[in-house]
Amino acid sequence: MTTTQTTPDPIKSLIDAYLSALYYAEEASDAASDMSDDAYQELAGRTHLPLRESLIRSTEVATTAEGARAALDLARREYVIGDTPLIPRMLDAAAGYFDRA
Repeated sequence: MTTTQTTPDPIKSLIDAYLSALYYAEEASDAASDMSDDAYQELAGRTHLPLRESLIRSTEVATTAEGARAALDLARREYVIGDTPLIPRMLDAAAGYFDRA
């Protein structure tokens, strides 16, 4: 039996890190009922906002079906918020996978 080592999907790894940091910030904000907007912005600047910017600036495409799905899921989540720069970026990331398939 041979083992195959798979390379992690870079866009999925970045999406997972972003969502994990976002959930952490939201949970911390919910737990601290008296957290001010300024305090939340400071927390966001140390957690998920840098990862969000990395996602927006990235040129990576999904290399796995799971990565393409994660990119599409994030684009749909952002669509509910409104027109954000993550939507076209995540669509491009997912399309890159399908272009190579």
